[in-house]
Amino acid sequence: MKRRQRLAYAVIPIALLLALSGCGGDDGGDGNGVASLGGTPTASASSGAAAPADEGERALKFAQCMREQGIDMPDPEIDGGRISQRINARRGDNVEAAQEKCKQYAPSGGPGGKPDPKALESMLAHAKCMRDNGVEAFPDPDPDKGGIRINEAIANDPDFAAAQKKCDALMERPDSK
Repeated sequence: MKRRQRLAYAVIPIALLLALSGCGGDDGGDGNGVASLGGTPTASASSGAAAPADEGERALKFAQCMREQGIDMPDPEIDGGRISQRINARRGDNVEAAQEKCKQYAPSGGPGGKPDPKALESMLAHAKCMRDNGVEAFPDPDPDKGGIRINEAIANDPDFAAAQKKCDALMERPDSK
């Protein structure tokens, strides 16, 4: 039996209206993908506005749709202005196809959006803070791909949780506008 690879995606503060992107496929790495941006990784920001409850509802519908497509995805965790979603998948699972079918439910309307300049500035500051606080391999966001993609090794870095607590304040919040 093949060892399951975990993909974790966190959609950071809703003010950034992050949409899941890069849920599957080959990123040129070791195949262990994790997405992050305010804590744990992939997302794109847009400048539209949505109520936090609406985004949470969309995230729940997205998870339900992904399960209907055969993808192992638990319901999202909603904590204040943060929505975290995890996808448990193996290379070869049809995550990208399922994501395409479910994109109408993805928070902020789906993958592929580019962050607005203010959101990108926040994401860059957050990434630098994560590196400055011990997660040296934490990447900068890729505005052309709509977010940050990290591997499981980065997400499991022993300094990750502490750095996240210190750095999350740099991320734009819904009430900060």
